[in-house]
Amino acid sequence: MLDVKIPVTKRDKISGHIRLKPTDLKIVRAALLKEQGGICPLCERELKYVKPQQRCVDHDHAKTGASAGAIRGVLCSNCNGNEGRIRRRVLCSKGHLSEIEWLRNLLEYWEHHTVNRTGLVHHTYKTPDEERLLRNKKARAYRRRKAK
Repeated sequence: MLDVKIPVTKRDKISGHIRLKPTDLKIVRAALLKEQGGICPLCERELKYVKPQQRCVDHDHAKTGASAGAIRGVLCSNCNGNEGRIRRRVLCSKGHLSEIEWLRNLLEYWEHHTVNRTGLVHHTYKTPDEERLLRNKKARAYRRRKAK
């Protein structure tokens, strides 16, 4: 439990948790930041270097379940937005798995494929040199057309 002094004005009827007012967020944000050591738990950036309006009090957007609506911590706005987008994408992809199981599988898949195990490369992949040569070829063609 977070040790923070706020007046209890309303408790959630089902869970019994304290429902915050918007004016309570400043106090909660400060307490969470202190508890987190001033660090975004996802990107590990020091939040003192992030604009105050970009320090987001993150909460679970789930409508049901034990963590529905629960405040989890303070994230930088970039991580907060990405966490929400990733969660929505996972919910669409997970099939019969939980979000956590699907994400664990994804991490294991990425770790397994940190080297090319097939010896094959996708037809759209270009090395940095190939990309540079293609850019230069397009630029030369553009200059020729423009000169005419």
